[in-house]
Amino acid sequence: MTTKASRSTLPEPGNVESVETSAASATPKLTAVICTHLRYEVLDAAIESLLNQDCPPDFLEVVVVDNSPDEAKVSDYRARYDRVPGLRYLHEPIVGLSNARNRGLAEARAQLVAFIDDDAIASPSWATNIVAGFAALGSHIGAVGGRVVPRFSTPLPTWLNDGLLAYLSVVDWGGRLRVVRGAEWIVGCNMAFRRDIAIRVGGFSSFLGRSGAGASLLSNEENDICTRLRGSGYEVAYSPAALVEHVIDPGRLTPAWFRRRAAWQAVSDLLADPVRAEALAARAPAHLQIVSARAQGSPPFGIYTPTENPAKISEDVGVAYDLVVAMLCAGGVDAGTGDQTAGRNDLMAYLRSFLLRHPLLLKFARALRRRVKLVSIREQRESSESVVIGSQRRAG
Repeated sequence: MTTKASRSTLPEPGNVESVETSAASATPKLTAVICTHLRYEVLDAAIESLLNQDCPPDFLEVVVVDNSPDEAKVSDYRARYDRVPGLRYLHEPIVGLSNARNRGLAEARAQLVAFIDDDAIASPSWATNIVAGFAALGSHIGAVGGRVVPRFSTPLPTWLNDGLLAYLSVVDWGGRLRVVRGAEWIVGCNMAFRRDIAIRVGGFSSFLGRSGAGASLLSNEENDICTRLRGSGYEVAYSPAALVEHVIDPGRLTPAWFRRRAAWQAVSDLLADPVRAEALAARAPAHLQIVSARAQGSPPFGIYTPTENPAKISEDVGVAYDLVVAMLCAGGVDAGTGDQTAGRNDLMAYLRSFLLRHPLLLKFARALRRRVKLVSIREQRESSESVVIGSQRRAG
């Protein structure tokens, strides 16, 4: 199941022609969109990487969508790029990454629209390799994503292992240009779409993705649109040659940030695909019980002892994900008896009070439980009908 996408900044389906251009201006092969929100300290490097692509001047159009609320700052920063050929600097006042990306889709002059983050740096051949990926694989390809490698500005913590890099939007599937299969995915800081198809399926969902500079780390808006592309008969491809570097904020290199990122990933997964809630709700408590049995004498879930142990930090990140799933889908988990149960009950009480203080999450939790119940009832009814039909056939 996918979320309903917002059309607030998109053209109506069936009216998806590119933005009109003057007769003297050639239509570009690719529009590259950078969405930003109050991160001017990193934006210049992203813009410069697009302006310095190894392609003819009319090959690439650059569109910056500034989603910052301070119109004065937007105006001041836009003035720096007013006279740069091939670049348009726009202000999208409705806060939200999905709104900004939809504005980029709507404004694009090219029929292929790519996105990089404001803290990403595109390799010189990135634009040509994105376009080449679509051309090589054919018209059934609705999206192409590229390789993302991290750029660290500080020494790496000793506990950071490869298993955590996905939370930093690092993607390297190896191999050659191909259709994405199985558990592979593309990420928002390096992805491109056929403009008309992306608009036709509804663009990016405003119910998912980051919103401003607040505490929320909601994501999955790119996975959601890819799911809707596939549902419309198109495929998603991966091009390792279309490379960007993702500049990693040192503030993200803490165990607390990774736990927080995992907790929000759980919320994102449930919002993007509520039908999965039943499977996740069954798996999460089982995993928590295993970890609980192995951690006798340790602090309750949610209370962390400082450590540099990579395995322990990775386990804590996984527990953060499963604890959110267990709370939202099942109201918690039975953790055994004795002191450990008391500690976990205290934590569950805290999490319930947290939900009560955050009406949006509480509303989502209640709606999710109702949806899971309805799905379960529907599946039971379908199973019963199948049994009846089977019996009738055998009797006949």
